[in-house]
Amino acid sequence: MFGFLDKCFIVSTVNALQTPMNNASMVLCDRHFGGINYPVGGVGDIAMSLADGLVDKGSEIQYKANVANVILENGKAVGVKLSNGKEFFAKTVISNATRWDTFGMSSQLVDD
Repeated sequence: MFGFLDKCFIVSTVNALQTPMNNASMVLCDRHFGGINYPVGGVGDIAMSLADGLVDKGSEIQYKANVANVILENGKAVGVKLSNGKEFFAKTVISNATRWDTFGMSSQLVDD
């Protein structure tokens, strides 16, 4: 199997044993199961479409806004406080950070 994957990665700089499994599975799918589907316009269009849909429904998106704290009420996230001091409250708080960054803020959570 590794010899087969080495042939698939002939243009790669590493052999199959050093290749992350997600890369190996993409190559396997691309070459043997009809290819991988890519979104028209690139993956950035997915995020832009989601953002446009949220704004159309009345949401406000804060780009390049650094969250300093997650605001909690009874253990539930109800808002965020930005590093510039602005606070935003909502029925649902969505994090675009990694789970490590999101839950790593546990020492910075503010429970009102």
